[in-house]
Amino acid sequence: MVQCTLAFCFNSLKDELTRNFLQPTRLKLLQPLQVSSYVFFLSPVMLALLSVPEPYLQHLPFFTTFLAGLEFHMALLVNFHNLADFFQIAGAKSNIIVHTFGIQVFVELQWKRLHVPLVLRLFWLSRAAYHMGYFSTQRVFQNSENAEKTLSSYYLGYDEIVAMTKEVLILGSDTHISLLGMTSCISLLGQCVGEFCILLVGSSREEDHYMGVMSAILFFILALQTGLSGLVPVKRLGRLYCNASLLMMAMLHFIHGMVHPELLTISAGRNTSVKRHARTLCICSFLISFTLTMIIYLWNNNPISTWLFAVVAFGIELVFKVLISLIIYSLFMIDAQMENFWEGLDDYIYYVKSTGHTVEFLFGLFLFANGAWILVFESGGTIRALMMCVHAYFNIWTQAKEGWEVFMKRRLAVTKISQLPIATTSELDEYADVCAICYSRLNSARVTKCHHMFHGVCLRKWLYIQDQCPLCQQVIYSSEQSS
Repeated sequence: MVQCTLAFCFNSLKDELTRNFLQPTRLKLLQPLQVSSYVFFLSPVMLALLSVPEPYLQHLPFFTTFLAGLEFHMALLVNFHNLADFFQIAGAKSNIIVHTFGIQVFVELQWKRLHVPLVLRLFWLSRAAYHMGYFSTQRVFQNSENAEKTLSSYYLGYDEIVAMTKEVLILGSDTHISLLGMTSCISLLGQCVGEFCILLVGSSREEDHYMGVMSAILFFILALQTGLSGLVPVKRLGRLYCNASLLMMAMLHFIHGMVHPELLTISAGRNTSVKRHARTLCICSFLISFTLTMIIYLWNNNPISTWLFAVVAFGIELVFKVLISLIIYSLFMIDAQMENFWEGLDDYIYYVKSTGHTVEFLFGLFLFANGAWILVFESGGTIRALMMCVHAYFNIWTQAKEGWEVFMKRRLAVTKISQLPIATTSELDEYADVCAICYSRLNSARVTKCHHMFHGVCLRKWLYIQDQCPLCQQVIYSSEQSS
């Protein structure tokens, strides 16, 4: 069966070559050789059935493969000029695409044209199916030999299915190519989970469709930095378990990234759809309960290690982020039920967000320290060091810089607002208008030097961006005022 498959594949490759590149006159020269591929590949099997002596059979596969390769090179030589013209034209077209759209677009086009993820996926699944078939056949034979030949002896039990799954996972990550195939399968699984979550959340953002890509990249990076394919089978299975736990936590973080904007939309936008509110809150409840359950299970069933610290910290950080999102959602919902303008809302939102960002920053520091310990004392490597630099820049330095900038803008805006007088009741009655920024009733206001009135909170937000009055464009606050 294997020889027939090889013959079919080889002959298909040769036919594709002659069909696309060979001239019609030269094509007739190779027509008598179309059957030769099957003869070359099937001859060892046929001669073995004819009881040819063993010494001849040992050298026969090499000889037949040599003849098949010779035939293939002969087709290349006959078609050399056409192949050279083809590669020249292809190189010119590729050069135009790279200079016009960039190398990234060119790589993406070739990636899609060659169906690389599908090829890797089919490779890994076919290999896994082969190992599963071999394992199940061996176990069935052992059961039928060691026990009475009953109907139950031809079925696999639960323990045997678990053992087969472990063996497939171990053998499915023994090389870098098989690791790429497993990554492609995980990408498909992550994409399906992401699309299901998008359907539940009702999100329309483009970036929410990249869960499959995110999960594939993260899994492959974790596999490379831990040297997964080079580990012994037992350690490889344990490392797969650790990487899968980290990947699961990262996918839960990604789902929270879908839910958080939806919570803000339905609360700040005062959406009255009960079904939409209930669906989003159920997803938040699932994130909290599932994450806490996973943390408790991992903590109770695994020894204390740096990996366990990383997963638990990653999970607790997710729980805090979901709670922060729910608190902000609750504040907006309270504001929606109030008849008057709630001036303290902006301060509460700022304090809640600042607390969330501070907790996230502290967890980032802890994960960096945990990774540094692993790098120095457990398992170093260039990829791990590079990923730690990326983590330090994006999750620590960038967040600290952005948080400090927001804090300074807010502090400066508060200073500017404090210099403006508060409108009296008579001034509010005489003004008899709404805030020009939020169009809400003025129960209290700040008066600019151009004699316009705004809510203090609204004006403070406006001063984050510019110092001109929203109505007359005069300067509200200048550096001379502070002196």
